[in-house]
Amino acid sequence: MRSYSHLCIFFAVALMPAVSFAYGEGDDIPYNARAIHLLVNEARTDPAVALEACGCNCAEGLGCYEGPRQPLYWRQDLARAAQFHAKMTSEISCMQHPSPCELVSSIADDYPDKCDGSVACACVGGTASCHSTGTDTFDRIALFTGVEYSKRAENIAFTADPVKAQNMWLNEDGGNSGVCENVGSNGHRWSILSPDYNAIGVGTVNLAVQDFSSIAKESSPLSSGSHYLNGTLLWFKTHYYASVEASQVKLVLGDGDDRCRDLTLAVGSATNGVYGISGLSGLEACTPYYYEVVDADGTYTKFPTQGSLLYDCEKSWKAAHAPSCLNPDDPGSPEDPGGDNPGGGDNPGGGDNPGGGDNPGGGDNPGGGDNPGGGDNPGGGEPQDKNDPAASQADAGSKSGSDDCSVTLHRSTQSGWWLLLTGALSLGLIRRRRNSVRN
Repeated sequence: MRSYSHLCIFFAVALMPAVSFAYGEGDDIPYNARAIHLLVNEARTDPAVALEACGCNCAEGLGCYEGPRQPLYWRQDLARAAQFHAKMTSEISCMQHPSPCELVSSIADDYPDKCDGSVACACVGGTASCHSTGTDTFDRIALFTGVEYSKRAENIAFTADPVKAQNMWLNEDGGNSGVCENVGSNGHRWSILSPDYNAIGVGTVNLAVQDFSSIAKESSPLSSGSHYLNGTLLWFKTHYYASVEASQVKLVLGDGDDRCRDLTLAVGSATNGVYGISGLSGLEACTPYYYEVVDADGTYTKFPTQGSLLYDCEKSWKAAHAPSCLNPDDPGSPEDPGGDNPGGGDNPGGGDNPGGGDNPGGGDNPGGGDNPGGGDNPGGGEPQDKNDPAASQADAGSKSGSDDCSVTLHRSTQSGWWLLLTGALSLGLIRRRRNSVRN
């Protein structure tokens, strides 16, 4: 068994923080990124439920994803790498994994205070060209994380809407029947649900970018938490993962006498499950909230570790928090100098079109050409060994073009423009069978 690189296509990107905080903290982590993180861990809690809509699009078979996975824990350095790439590629309306220029060697130190990710300051020579290969994907990530020996992957989607991006990634039309591995065309789904990964960083601008690693640096029983809209239904959810069952899980919403809300198990189990509440209405912009849990042994955990998340706000976090509902020793912390409404606004996630307009990336062709993702293997087929220029690409296998499939997000019968809008880009290190291309 050997490791190989794999490239796949999806259009979405997410932005992440640039400052170091305790787990779950950070006022420059975009709301969309938090929601995407939560949705990924919800899918990993019960892949069978997450893939109910996939139908025959999941050609490899749902049996490849039996059993729950451990959650992916947030990594700030991965998030910075993802957010930087989202910023640069959205600026030039180009969807690809490699950087479209050679990056300056100091970019990880410069971003975002000295360089906001723009081509002018991030690229050697101050220029970039779509579909050109400058700094390689994993070399770019290593600039932010340091060199580490691990399995890694990247997904990109051409939407910043958390639910839309998640559905595109999970329900992509791909895979080979009975082959339980990443074959390229199912790369996004595989990266999200693979047991090989346990860390993630997400970045969002007009797009969403997920960077995965098999090396987590922090963990918490509450791995993630956010709110999101699924259609018109507002959800507040958090994911719990520990060896001891959760006893009480609360949402602390606002700072009034009615702030304590019981959460119920929505998906999974009491040791690996998503707890949530839906149907809340009438909330004011920038209402603060946080999650807390007491396990069967009496251990208390809060998410985020300090401060509060923010509903429907430009910022997604602030340092102050209301008195705890489960921890009598936590009377809360006073309001930060920024006041009750640090962000304002009615749109926590970017509205129906997070990128704005019909083409979030700008221009008539957001990817450029017939290959919007760029790279060696943009859309599927057998993953190609990037270290072997002579490596062959095998046919990914034909799929039925009939309409009996329950999901048709990536139907080839749609126009090229539609494919550009619903495409996705995925790059990862995967394991291949013995009869596959070798180093």
